Amino acid sequence: MQAIWKIIKNTWCQKKTSEEDLCSGISHSDYVEDVKNDLSRSKELVLIDDDPLIIRTWSYGAKREGYKISCFGTIDEFISEIFLYRRSILIFVDSLLGDGLLGEKESERIFKMGYKNIHITSGRPIEEIRMRSWIRGVVGKAFPRSDS
Repeated sequence: MQAIWKIIKNTWCQKKTSEEDLCSGISHSDYVEDVKNDLSRSKELVLIDDDPLIIRTWSYGAKREGYKISCFGTIDEFISEIFLYRRSILIFVDSLLGDGLLGEKESERIFKMGYKNIHITSGRPIEEIRMRSWIRGVVGKAFPRSDS
């Protein structure tokens, strides 16, 4: 069960010079430390995912770890309530949002509204995710623990 709560072990990309850059060369352990730091600074986060099972899993993980989580099925649902959240909140967006929408692209709307702590969640290999300059990194589909 412990393995379910691990962040994916792969490469990632935290900072890019252009929105078309792909991830390369930065170790997974560096990103784990970055997520741990983000999680230690805030006990509140947002998940945007169209899969009810993932929403339930993250809700359970967040409660277990002492976090307040708000979950939304679409970017539009979150944007309709965005005024309720600080701009520093951690936001996790599913890579495949349904209806052919990619979280990597759709999350730009949130970024343009002043929200900078955007992460992508995905069960796909990191190589299949097109990183954008506004995305801090990629985590797996399991809730990312601050102590793992």
